[in-house]
Amino acid sequence: MRTILTSIVLLSAMTALVTAQRAPASDAPAAAPKAEAVSFIGHLCGRLASDDARLRFAAREALVVMGNQAVPALKEASGGQKDPHVQAFIKRTLSRIKKLSGKKRGRWIAPGRDLDRMAMQTNLTLEQVTKLEPLFAKHDKDVKALWAEFRESEGFKDPGGYKDLMAEVKLLADEASPELSKFLDDKQRKYVTQQMRRATPFGGGGAVSFVGAEGGGGAVILGGPGGGMRVRKAPEK
Repeated sequence: MRTILTSIVLLSAMTALVTAQRAPASDAPAAAPKAEAVSFIGHLCGRLASDDARLRFAAREALVVMGNQAVPALKEASGGQKDPHVQAFIKRTLSRIKKLSGKKRGRWIAPGRDLDRMAMQTNLTLEQVTKLEPLFAKHDKDVKALWAEFRESEGFKDPGGYKDLMAEVKLLADEASPELSKFLDDKQRKYVTQQMRRATPFGGGGAVSFVGAEGGGGAVILGGPGGGMRVRKAPEK
């Protein structure tokens, strides 16, 4: 009996020691006080109108991390903002927070094309992003229609079907180039055109490839849009 009690005491002591080593109380992150969070969110909202695309994007990402706690301040900022392009940016930020709220852990990915990340990568102004929105909306709609036709015709069974599909997507992107040239410099236009050429039927840029037997038997289509990856398996011949 004494041996059992001694073992229990030793086991309890070891468990307590391991727990203390893994999560020391002094290292536990404390929740930010409400006043501090409000001040931080207000500071971030003030950066959404920055001329520096990197600062805007960094502020946007931090506000998305703050989640629903940032929504009231964003709505207030939108109401007091006279610049329509900044208003549109705030609207996109609110939309992104809404898409991400309620997502299960491990699936924290917002679907669709992220124009503001694109702006950060190629230094677009908010006015340029506003002009890009309808062009990308039309382009992505057209690409989605091409993919729907491709699937309905079982184009994945044709070894050259995917190549033909990508040629049509490239043609759509090239057709948009003259309009892009009206408000983008050459470097920006090339970057945006490249993103259009990478369009998938799932709402954004990404890689699409085929895996499986030649001719489509058992082929798997992998799509990597802004909203993650989808898998479609072709029917066996």
